[in-house]
Amino acid sequence: MQQCEVRERAGRGWLAIMRLLVCVLSGWGCAGTSSVQAAPGEASATHRAVPDHIARCDLTAGRPAFCGAPYSGQAVLPEDGEYHLCDVTLGSARFCAGFYTGRAVIRQGGGGYARCDLTLGHVTFCEGPYTGTAIIPQSAE
Repeated sequence: MQQCEVRERAGRGWLAIMRLLVCVLSGWGCAGTSSVQAAPGEASATHRAVPDHIARCDLTAGRPAFCGAPYSGQAVLPEDGEYHLCDVTLGSARFCAGFYTGRAVIRQGGGGYARCDLTLGHVTFCEGPYTGTAIIPQSAE
């Protein structure tokens, strides 16, 4: 009976991996309440204007207090004034999808960080300054 249970779990894990792969490759926003909207030709593996040196940082009153090692995972990053959901490896963006819709911590005009609502890559509302942990480009500092 344990062998069947293990196979069933492995099958569900494979299904979750396949579902994630379909979401990522298609540009669909499948995770949580955020989504990525991509028009044909918007997704790019080489966003040159996306900042590097991305890290998980502790922010106090909108300012970085401590940043860790280079980050690997997903992060919302700016490119030419618009925000995209990007895959990050060792602090560098490797692939960015279409325009991001959801909540993210972003840098404001005065240099501080705030939690903002974004729609199709554009800021619609911000509340801040932000205190907590966020994934941010260190090169912005």
